[in-house]
Amino acid sequence: MEIDFYRKKLKWEHREYGEINHYSKSIRQVTSDKFIDELRNLNLLKWKKEYNDSQVCDGTQWEIEIVRDKKNICIYGSNAYPDEWDQFCRLIRKISGKSFS
Repeated sequence: MEIDFYRKKLKWEHREYGEINHYSKSIRQVTSDKFIDELRNLNLLKWKKEYNDSQVCDGTQWEIEIVRDKKNICIYGSNAYPDEWDQFCRLIRKISGKSFS
């Protein structure tokens, strides 16, 4: 997933069973501002760097990269998620108008 707050673009890709689906959308300034506030409420910058459930051999891998001026932050997981994950997915669905989980 990539959210470019400078260019006001939201995009992600979903890979499943060898098929890749891309999604891209322009967002308005007011939406961008609200989105940033909601990410703060979810404490995204305080999430751990890695979430992993080693008991699952196959499943879902995910990654969020936050690009900043000083240092990028990469958060990823394999079959495990931060406590706020469901709220994060609802926020993405709300902004994009598309299913996201």
